[in-house]
Amino acid sequence: MTLLLSWVNSPDSLDNKLITKNIVALKEHSEWLNESLKDPNTRIWILENKPSNEPIGQMRLVNCRTHIE
Repeated sequence: MTLLLSWVNSPDSLDNKLITKNIVALKEHSEWLNESLKDPNTRIWILENKPSNEPIGQMRLVNCRTHIE
């Protein structure tokens, strides 16, 4: 969770947000993430660099209409 929070609050992320430009607090992010993970129409992936397995980004799909595993 802290990785995603640091990414969402990074300067480049804040500069490119469509809805809000504000820094996200841990409590707000935690609530959003928990709800997103419970939502059957939302999928979140952490992308990694091979071969180091270093996390390099996230991909999120919302309103998925098909079953993805």
